[in-house]
Amino acid sequence: MDDRDDELLKVKIYLAEVLDECVFHERQRRCLEKRYATHLEECAGYHQKYVQCIKDLCFYASLLEDHIVTPCVDVLERSAAGGELGKMRAARAAMTRSLHAAVPNTSLGVVDPPFPTEGTKSPHLAGLSVQDARDTVCRFLSMKASFQSTLIEVESLLNQEVDRLHRFRTLDELERETTPPSRERDDGTKMALVPQDDGGTVIEAKFRAYEMTIAALNTEVATLHKQMTATTNSCTAEVGRLKEEMQRQAVQHAAVVDECDVALHRLSLELESLILENAEMKKRLSTR
Repeated sequence: MDDRDDELLKVKIYLAEVLDECVFHERQRRCLEKRYATHLEECAGYHQKYVQCIKDLCFYASLLEDHIVTPCVDVLERSAAGGELGKMRAARAAMTRSLHAAVPNTSLGVVDPPFPTEGTKSPHLAGLSVQDARDTVCRFLSMKASFQSTLIEVESLLNQEVDRLHRFRTLDELERETTPPSRERDDGTKMALVPQDDGGTVIEAKFRAYEMTIAALNTEVATLHKQMTATTNSCTAEVGRLKEEMQRQAVQHAAVVDECDVALHRLSLELESLILENAEMKKRLSTR
């Protein structure tokens, strides 16, 4: 009789341990689900920030083109250096054609493209982590604020430069109207007047500086766009990996729960049989 009671006590203790283990696994599953859900929300927030940064960069590029490039081109075409710049461009185009005709099988490019090709990849993008992505977003947000103030300053300076060019053009026209077209030398021959074109040289130099600045900005925008694309791909891969891990944990947890259910059912049957056997033995003892 004591052996039966001890065995029943052991079975009860074992059932209590199994139930505690089931409760522990359930709590662990809930904690894992909560952690993975938080990580997925963070990745979604990073993706939205990356998309917003790309939109802001495209917007700033359009503002730069509308408020700086187009006015500079218009002012240059109306200035005295516009004809010289057109001649230089025509000469450069002719030289480019001559170069390609002379060396047809070379991969040398006279003018580099403003954006890098798809085959080129930055080596520092390898092993990009979430912390690097967070730092990149912070840098982009700070660049957004500084670039907006810089854009306002550049616009005001450009307006001042346009006004100065208009005044210079007016003075140049007045000087041409008041200056005679030719003058006589001491020997009686006529000498044509050669207009001074210092303003046109300054405009051409400034326009070249603007072109270099725009090319540098285009290159930087392309680099940032590639970084954003790589970071987005990394986040997408991380989200996929987390989903797979979550599914694997769910399958493993389901298997553990099923195993615990089977063990609990088996122990319940054994406990019922032991209870019936115990009752039968008590009945036999009472009849004696």
